[in-house]
Amino acid sequence: MIKLCAKYCRRGFTSVASSFKHGWEEQNKVVLGFVFMGGWFGQSFINAYKRREHWLRVHKFLKDEEKRIRGEIYLKRNKAMFYPLT
Repeated sequence: MIKLCAKYCRRGFTSVASSFKHGWEEQNKVVLGFVFMGGWFGQSFINAYKRREHWLRVHKFLKDEEKRIRGEIYLKRNKAMFYPLT
């Protein structure tokens, strides 16, 4: 079964690759330029979205860290009020 699958899968990949190669050679260069520009803009939008997502995660981390530090300062002040000698 494995030999049979490997035999026909290999043929499938080569036939698909050759059909893509012939299709690519027959295309108009303007169409290929538009496809390239569309892919470039699509990838730039994906990168911008990921960067925004990362920025929001970092911003949330910084806010939480600021709250934690303010809470520690508040606890130290209140502790000094109740236990002035420590």
